Amino acid sequence: MNRMPFFSVIIPTHNREEFLKIAVGSVINQNFSDFELIVVDDGSTDGTRTMLESINDPRLRFYTNKHAGVSAARNFGLAQAQGEFICFLDSDDRFRKEKLEITHYYITKTPDYKIFHTNEIWYRNGELLPQK
Repeated sequence: MNRMPFFSVIIPTHNREEFLKIAVGSVINQNFSDFELIVVDDGSTDGTRTMLESINDPRLRFYTNKHAGVSAARNFGLAQAQGEFICFLDSDDRFRKEKLEITHYYITKTPDYKIFHTNEIWYRNGELLPQK
């Protein structure tokens, strides 16, 4: 019997091959390993598919759909998810190495909470942007 992963990490993408490579790497290299990674390629015309095919990790599943927008791609990924908890990551972002481990800790410590949002750090042109 297969056990569901603790997290399903969903990344929608469209023509962001280089950014996506960083985003996927930031998930695969987590120090918490109980996750599946679902990438939904929203009709990319760059090398996204080839790049994803070159990654040899059984936790990675990717799908290529007709271009329908980021929300449709996210919803498609959600329909494929088998994890107990869902994490969304944009294809031009990345997780810190301990993101899933820390989130797992707080989920198990505070089971009455059902939604978690972690701090974001934003940069533009190499400059740290103030958070609202």
